[in-house]
Amino acid sequence: MRFLSFLTVIRPRPVVITGWLAGLIAVGMLAGCGGGGGSSSSSNSATSAAATSTIAAADTNVSTITVQQGPNANLANAPFVTVTVCAPGSSTCDTINNVIVDTGSVGLRVLASAVPNSLNTLTRIQLSSSSQYLAVCGQFLSGYTWGTGRLADIKMSGQSASSVPIQVIADSAVGSAPSQCSNGSATSYSTAATLGANGILGVEGLIQDCGATCVSTATSAWYWGCSSTTACSSPSQTTVPLAQQITNPVSKFATDNNGVIIELPVIASTGAATATGALVFGIGTRTNNALGSATVVQTDSAFNFKSTYNGTTNTGAFVDTGSNFLYLDDSSIATCTSGSYSGFFCPSSTVSRSVTFSSNVSGATSTYSTTFNIANAQTLFSSNNYYAYNDIGVQQTNQMDFGLPFFYGKNVFVKMETAANLRDGYLAFISNVN
Repeated sequence: MRFLSFLTVIRPRPVVITGWLAGLIAVGMLAGCGGGGGSSSSSNSATSAAATSTIAAADTNVSTITVQQGPNANLANAPFVTVTVCAPGSSTCDTINNVIVDTGSVGLRVLASAVPNSLNTLTRIQLSSSSQYLAVCGQFLSGYTWGTGRLADIKMSGQSASSVPIQVIADSAVGSAPSQCSNGSATSYSTAATLGANGILGVEGLIQDCGATCVSTATSAWYWGCSSTTACSSPSQTTVPLAQQITNPVSKFATDNNGVIIELPVIASTGAATATGALVFGIGTRTNNALGSATVVQTDSAFNFKSTYNGTTNTGAFVDTGSNFLYLDDSSIATCTSGSYSGFFCPSSTVSRSVTFSSNVSGATSTYSTTFNIANAQTLFSSNNYYAYNDIGVQQTNQMDFGLPFFYGKNVFVKMETAANLRDGYLAFISNVN
């Protein structure tokens, strides 16, 4: 879900266009967008082929991922987890299901309606520089989120993090979004139906959502200040210290806090009614999260990498569980002609494609190669009422967004930067035949 790249557009299921990546097209953040050129054709796919992806058993650092129907019945390929949010240092909590785990954004963002017990006891973030209260904007291609910045204790499986800055979406304490946030007529993701979930758990490999930019520059796409805790009729753009920005909760766990692994099963080419996998916390911190023979690809400061696909390179490529389909620039594959499916790939027969990932970072040489299929989206959507698909794609000019279909049959490691704003994270991959 890259901010202002794609938010998870609720792209269609049968006849309805839904999806976090079409309507929420890719919940990826503004700062995550990239682009460019370059070239690479080398590959060490033999390394990844020697390993076999697995799904971790229950443990204190493992949360279950379930791809299933959520609050919006038209949203396919949404990987949901459950998160417990508590008032800091308190037993006043809400356990929230249907939270999308998102490798394309940073931080926990929950609907106010999902925290009825704890909302009024979640501490409002008061800026150390101005004493204003924090309001948070999240902009996406097809919509936006607007809400308060609050502190919360977060619990998942056996892990917990204290006083984490989160966004509470559609919190009445901040009123309506300013026009600079809403982009005038963009969709407000203020309900479970429009968001397609009760919240977003952003686990991209960065510690803060905006980072150094927002420390020195007030930006309308990110942070605003309010003079009151109960009303915010005239918010003003504001800078925010790193410690008070929306923060990756994993970075604040006591252990297993240096990244995550997304583990999803192989599914049939016709799709599956549901799929169950694992969100594993930590990399190399215990036996169930060892890096082993995974192929590492160093990411750049925006957590992007270079993809070489059909002879063309794109330096702004990314992998994103918050994008429910593959968003690819590939004019050689026929697209659907039906209005409800416009933009989706609809080849007359399934086509196979290969891609190589390499780093934009100077001196980084490791590459990862894999293959995947693109099937006829209209046929698949019309043939069943499934919620998990590994071969649906959308034509997207100048975009190489490897959404949830890419993750089936793989272990994808998302290594976090080692310090705030250091931007030295990486991705790593173990594949099965998908």
